[in-house]
Amino acid sequence: MRHIHRALLVLQLTHALHLTTAPRRRRHTPCKGTKLTSDYVESLFDGFADTFEGVLVEQLEYCAPAKVAEAAINATALRGTKYASALDAGCGTGLAGLELRDAVQGALDGVDLSSKMAEYAAELCLTDGGEFERADAATRKATGWETIYRRVETGNLLQLDKCGLDAQYELVVSADVLCYFGDLRDVLGALAAKTAPGGDLIFTVETLPEGDWRWVLQAIERYAHHPDYVRDVATSIGLEPREAISFQPRMESGLPVRGTLHVLHKPR
Repeated sequence: MRHIHRALLVLQLTHALHLTTAPRRRRHTPCKGTKLTSDYVESLFDGFADTFEGVLVEQLEYCAPAKVAEAAINATALRGTKYASALDAGCGTGLAGLELRDAVQGALDGVDLSSKMAEYAAELCLTDGGEFERADAATRKATGWETIYRRVETGNLLQLDKCGLDAQYELVVSADVLCYFGDLRDVLGALAAKTAPGGDLIFTVETLPEGDWRWVLQAIERYAHHPDYVRDVATSIGLEPREAISFQPRMESGLPVRGTLHVLHKPR
């Protein structure tokens, strides 16, 4: 069992982001593929999972999971009630889950492509004293601590029906994940299918300050998506755009990264 503070979890994940987004090219290039391969992303994050703990990286100011959770909490005010169920799609180590509990009164499930990242998320617990701990199954049984996630599965966002998840959720979130996809139609369609009628889909993407483009593979090996493109894809699959909020998900090589938080609603 290893003690985990909320601040340390932020630092752990930002360490991975710093490594995965280190610039490899000097400029953005035309896209030759519609997404980064699943094997590439899985291998990348499996390799980082075991090195997270104890890493003290403070300069990236990473906040995408917190912003997604904040948007979900704000949406509950409009709904007049918390979400009865939620799916954290691409949950990583569970950073968003720590905040999402304030927006969800029922089951919170997670899924991630990386089995090692999913293991970290599955171990997150809330102790009797209100602190966050990471504990194995034996410790959880002995203490009676409740896990943050009801369950965490390993799987591809494009194959969610094969991941052992519920059919649908009132809330689906995806923080800092869609930057690994270029064309968003398939992945947003998959997430929309998991969103119950009357529910919300909240996610973040990276963007660029200017240019005539829909999506582009950046020099940092992550895709950027134009807000208008995201809106067009959303409406084409039957979702209602509610909000598109510009924000800074993190710092990159000393410079701010531009991002957009999207809130989509699935009509009944």
